[in-house]
Formats: sequence, C-alpha cells, structure tokens
Amino acid sequence: MPKESNDVRTGLAKEGRLWGMSALCALGGALAIWKTNSIGYGILTFLLCLAVFGGALLAYERRRKR
Repeated sequence: MPKESNDVRTGLAKEGRLWGMSALCALGGALAIWKTNSIGYGILTFLLCLAVFGGALLAYERRRKR
C-alpha cells in the first residue's frame, strides 16, 4: 500500500476518534441538562467528560505513536 494512502487512512481515523469524543461529551452535557434543567450542570458534565475522555484519548494517541 502506498505511503500516501496510509497517511490519509491514519488521518481519517484520528479525525473520527476526535469526532467520537466530542459527540460523547456533547451527549453527556445534553443529558445532564435534560435531567436537571440546569445549564450549569450541563457545562460541568461536558467539561468533566472532556477531561476524562480527552485524557484517555491523549494517552492512546501517545501510546499509538510509539
């Protein structure tokens, strides 16, 4: 397989993981707002999800590079 094709596939996979993480964070925030009727809890939940999933994704990407 040519190197260009591998680079494109790797880039698309990384982009997909970022979109997936953002969708999970947004879903968590939306569910918190729906359950509590408070935008503050939604923002807090979104940021908490971002910290947890972002840290996990960062660790995964670093480990994958090696």
